[in-house]
Amino acid sequence: MSLIINTFDIMSEDRYPFRSPNPSDTVTQIIEDLAEMERSIDTTAVDSVVDELDVGGIFFGRNKIPCLHIKLRDTKTKDLKKFGCAILPREFGNLVYLVKYEYLSGGWFSTKEEQVAKIKKKLNTLDKWMEYTFIQTLGDYVFVEMLRKYDPNFDGNLQAYKVYLTQE
Repeated sequence: MSLIINTFDIMSEDRYPFRSPNPSDTVTQIIEDLAEMERSIDTTAVDSVVDELDVGGIFFGRNKIPCLHIKLRDTKTKDLKKFGCAILPREFGNLVYLVKYEYLSGGWFSTKEEQVAKIKKKLNTLDKWMEYTFIQTLGDYVFVEMLRKYDPNFDGNLQAYKVYLTQE
């Protein structure tokens, strides 16, 4: 079954474009590297899997793309079971975009801010707080490792991209 993230479930989005002589091959290679990364970060606490992200319509125009899906395997905090991270490469012209989404499912009747506040209230022990922050940090780690590998100018471009690629 593929992963479905609705736009109102997205907590944060990071995207980074880089030039590639053959974007299609680069995307394929990144997916293979994410599969290797999956094996190295999958533990008893972390469930990581290369999955398909459903990015199309509900009934027609469905489109699925591979992504690395990171979430908690077993958590006692019910709401954290709806929390995760997806990392995926996307070809667009002669650029490859590496994208990272942090999401929290189930925001049908509340805003993203209300959901996050609700979860943070339930993180009443340091152990629970670590589960929440470690999934975010693990997603950041994988995202940055892929960028360092595929963009030789990553460190130099990062500051410029932060200025222009902010999201409202």
